[in-house]
Amino acid sequence: MDGTWLGDDHSPSPGGTAAISEAAASGLAFCFATGRCPQSASDASGLDLSSRPGIYSNGAVVRGIGGAPLYALDLPSELLGSLGELAREEGICVLYNDIDDFWTPSLDAPMALHLHDDYGDPRPKQGVPSKAQLIHLVGREQELDRIEARVRSAFSGTCAVGRNLPTDLVATHPDATKGRAAARLCEALGLSRYLAIGDSGNDVSMLLAAAESGDIGVAMANARPAAMEAAEFEAAARNTDREPGVLLAVRAVAASKSSAFTS
Repeated sequence: MDGTWLGDDHSPSPGGTAAISEAAASGLAFCFATGRCPQSASDASGLDLSSRPGIYSNGAVVRGIGGAPLYALDLPSELLGSLGELAREEGICVLYNDIDDFWTPSLDAPMALHLHDDYGDPRPKQGVPSKAQLIHLVGREQELDRIEARVRSAFSGTCAVGRNLPTDLVATHPDATKGRAAARLCEALGLSRYLAIGDSGNDVSMLLAAAESGDIGVAMANARPAAMEAAEFEAAARNTDREPGVLLAVRAVAASKSSAFTS
């Protein structure tokens, strides 16, 4: 969503808005698949997404027809304490995300309000919830680079670990991926094919699944290397262009052409 549909200032771009309108006019269902929670996605897009299908929290929270909950994959409860302790040892902030609620043990922790202030996520409350679908470890990029291998090694098999942002290392249920979520959502909506558009590491599973199933996986020109390698096509324009890649991709699919992509 942030590197595909939104502009660089994390607000809706005219081209992104046009992509939704043109998709609807062509009979295409347009759904967001994002690392944001549902409320954050609604606020950032300026759209009421409560009645729309969508994939949130990197595939841990999925809403189906009419926005009805399809599933939410909670992390093991013991992981909340373990990752909280690791964050305390490393001197970084931990945020727990339960659907649209964010919690942190200390609002005074470094960067505790980073996702709220800079990306519009809900303001965190102080405390630790009883459950969460996504845990954020928030810190400077160099700090997270240093501890990412430790997190992956210590919690292998217990959770999936990835980066939503250079400053945001996240943990989700091992089965929470955008690729699995897209397949489940298509089944729930009665759709046989889909177009996946992504730019980041959390989009790789969705782009790979699209390629393996005969669907279409498109990486934005501004995509990270892992997403670019996973996609079958590359969008010809960046999200900051007057006609961004997401709009050109929708037009190409609607017209059954591939001129908007380069292989």
